[in-house]
Amino acid sequence: MQRLSTSIMFFCLLLSIFTFAGCDERSEPIAVIPDDITVINVTHTVCGQSTRFTVEGDNLDDLKVWAANLQYKHQTFAKGNSPSDCEGGEAYIFEMAEGDCPGFSYIINGKNECYLLIEGEWYYVLNPSNPPLVE
Repeated sequence: MQRLSTSIMFFCLLLSIFTFAGCDERSEPIAVIPDDITVINVTHTVCGQSTRFTVEGDNLDDLKVWAANLQYKHQTFAKGNSPSDCEGGEAYIFEMAEGDCPGFSYIINGKNECYLLIEGEWYYVLNPSNPPLVE
């Protein structure tokens, strides 16, 4: 009987390890643009030059789909070594014009080196792509 209990405990331990092994990746999107948002203000910065514009209508629908489909995992960086601390790169800052939903930034430091910055937390994007925007 004790051997059976030990086997069951071992099985449960293994099951919990495999269950939580993927928890570093977000299963729920946090870079989501809520359905009730109808306007987003965007600042696009590349090579030190910034452009501000507004996204709404069908373009906003495309942006919502893009944001909801991003896959990412949480990252931490030593002070002075975050993706925003390097020179060059490109950034999109998305600010919700309505409600109290936090905005987010999409940082592009290379074709396959993209990050989200949401409420001071960094996330490495696993499936990077440019936002579907027309300035």
